[in-house]
Amino acid sequence: MAGSVVIAAAYLIVRPAADVGCTPLEVSASIEKDVLLGELAERYNKSDRRVGDRCAVVSVHGLASGASTDALAGDWAAKQPDLPRPQVWLPTSSLWTGQLKLLDEAAGRPAQTPGRYPSIANSPLVIAMPQSKGKHLQQQGPLGWGEVLGSSGRTGWATFGRPDWGRFSFGKVNPNLSTSGLAATIASYYAAISRASDLTESDVANPTVTQFVRRIEANVSHYSDDIVDLLKDRAEADLSSADAAAPTDMSAVVTQEELVYQYNEGKLSPTPGEKPRVPLVALYPKEGTFNLDHPYVVLPSASPEQRDAAADFLKFL
Repeated sequence: MAGSVVIAAAYLIVRPAADVGCTPLEVSASIEKDVLLGELAERYNKSDRRVGDRCAVVSVHGLASGASTDALAGDWAAKQPDLPRPQVWLPTSSLWTGQLKLLDEAAGRPAQTPGRYPSIANSPLVIAMPQSKGKHLQQQGPLGWGEVLGSSGRTGWATFGRPDWGRFSFGKVNPNLSTSGLAATIASYYAAISRASDLTESDVANPTVTQFVRRIEANVSHYSDDIVDLLKDRAEADLSSADAAAPTDMSAVVTQEELVYQYNEGKLSPTPGEKPRVPLVALYPKEGTFNLDHPYVVLPSASPEQRDAAADFLKFL
C-alpha cells in the first residue's frame, strides 16, 4: 500500500518564530484536521505553559496520511523537501501506523510505530451521497455495505426503483495516500464477503470477491489523490452548476463523517462559508463501520525534551 507518491497535499499551517530556550516540536497532521490542529497549536504557544523549566513551541504542517507514511518509511528530506521531519505524527487512522510498522519490518529496521497510541478524535466512515439520492436510499430501510456498494453492477439505480438515474457511480480516492480511499477499499472486500469482521487471505484471493471489488472500481467516475480535494471539486461544481436541482453524476463517496459536515457547512467551498445547493447525506451501513481513531504518535526521532513537550501538548489537546 505504500506506492509511489506523485501528488500529495502538503503545506504549512503554523510556523512560529522559535523562542530562545524553548523546545521546538514539529507536528505532521492529516489534512482533514490540520487547520484545527494549527489553531490549537497557536493557542498552546500563547498559553504560557511550561514543561519543567522550559517552554515549548509547536509547529504544524498538513500532509496526507499515506504521503506521510511513505516519507517516514523512506528518506523524509527527499520525499518531502519542503516540510521538516516531524517528532509527532497525527494520521487519520491506526491503519497507517500499522502500515508503517510493516514497512519498517520489511526494510529490516526498528519499527517507528510498534504500539498502540492515544486517540485525539474519533470519526466513523460513512457513505456520503447527494441529498436526493441519499434520502431515497434511507427510505429503503437499513442497508449494508454490500447492498449499497454492490449496486454498482449492471442494474445500477434500477435496483432501487430509479432506472432514470442510470449507473451507480462512485467518487474514489487513492488508497496509497488517503485514509478514506484505503478504508473504502477494505470495506469493498468486507461487502463482498457479507461480513463485518474476520477478513482472511483466502477471502481476498477468492475470485468471486475480487470480481465484486473490480466491478465497484469500474464504476468510479471521479478519482483524486485525497478526499478533501475531491469534495472541494464537488463543492465548486455544485456552486457553478446552472441547474441546482439536477442530480449529480456521482452517486456516492466513502468518506469520514466530519467531512460531510464540513462540506455541508461550506468549509470546503471555494468561497469559505458558502453552503452547497445540494448538500450531502451520510448513510451508516447496517453491519457497522470503521471508526477512524486519529492516533497521537510520538516518533523515535523526538529528543527527551521533545517527548516531554509532546506529552504536554497532548494534555493540552
